[in-house]
Amino acid sequence: MSSGSVQKVAILFVALSAATAFARADDPNGPYGPWRVDATESNASAGATVRVPSGWSASLYLSSLGNKTLEQDAAQLKSSTFVNARLSRNLTKNTRVSLDVFNIFNRSAGEVDYFSTTRTWNQPGAGDNFLFNPAEPRGFRIKLRTTF
Repeated sequence: MSSGSVQKVAILFVALSAATAFARADDPNGPYGPWRVDATESNASAGATVRVPSGWSASLYLSSLGNKTLEQDAAQLKSSTFVNARLSRNLTKNTRVSLDVFNIFNRSAGEVDYFSTTRTWNQPGAGDNFLFNPAEPRGFRIKLRTTF
């Protein structure tokens, strides 16, 4: 290697997060009734991305939702773990293509089905957004992004 050349190397990024909570209803006959499932007591996620000099990058994400207790009969529902992946490449300085694979192992987790509304701001006329179950069946997405 000459003194003026630059050697390119692969870069690895890693991210981890975890949370725990303990939540119970003050009034089991309140607005959610006895059918309400309490929040998971713990959850964790991890991700790793490798970028190589040729412009390719590959990512793997793991999410784990901890055990849940059904308040009505104190039944314990199993935890669930899901794996997602992304492969992407820079085509030009301003254009990137990526392939996402969701729920790689096609894990089904009907026991964590939920549907809730959320609103990013409380303004007249602002509509609700919706949060869905993270355990959708295996899915694929191809994305082409360009900036001007």
